[in-house]
Amino acid sequence: MTTLEEPTYDANGIGLIDANPTWSGTIDRIRVDLSADQTATDYFEIDWVAIGRPSPGASSAALFEEQIARASADSSEVTARQMLSTTLTGLADPAGVALPSLTAGLLFDELSARASADSVIVTSVTNLTATVTANLNTTTAALNTESSARADADSAATTRMDGLVATAATDRNNTAASIAAEQTARVNADSALTTQVNTIVATANSDRNNTNAAITTEQTARSDADSALTTQINTVVATANTDLQQ
Repeated sequence: MTTLEEPTYDANGIGLIDANPTWSGTIDRIRVDLSADQTATDYFEIDWVAIGRPSPGASSAALFEEQIARASADSSEVTARQMLSTTLTGLADPAGVALPSLTAGLLFDELSARASADSVIVTSVTNLTATVTANLNTTTAALNTESSARADADSAATTRMDGLVATAATDRNNTAASIAAEQTARVNADSALTTQVNTIVATANSDRNNTNAAITTEQTARSDADSALTTQINTVVATANTDLQQ
């Protein structure tokens, strides 16, 4: 017994069941049980059953019609392909024909146009090469002239720089000598000024000492004079008191 799977139904409720039973021996009949619950209003209808091929006899006629249509389509395709080949190569069947041997068709036209274009390109490249070579020679000559002028200018600049360095060295030496002379003169002047200051300080000290001595002498004399004056005043006062008492 072979169990059949429920098929997928189309919009009209029709489904196709395929089965590959592994029966052996001589088969003289088959029985198909679609459902055990069929009723007078709910049931399955079988349109056809085929054994040994997946379609009924009606499909053979459809297959023959398809063969006729396919043969006609193949013939139309061959005609269209030959027309296309003729358009491209000038030949209905260009098998084994090399491209350089073509004498007609779009490919021949393209090859001719490409050859003409390549010739024009070669001429343009040749002219461009000549122009570039001439420009290169002119540029090289200008560069050589500029290089020579730049070398002369660099040499002159080097000479001027060497002279400037020598002048700077001489000026530096002269400046160093002037600074040394100024330092010596300044040291001598500072020494003389120190001597003068020391002399003035010594004189000031001597004058201060003399002044202090004179002040001391004056103080002593003034003290003695004050003492004598005081004595005289006391004497006068005592005399006056005596006279008053008498």
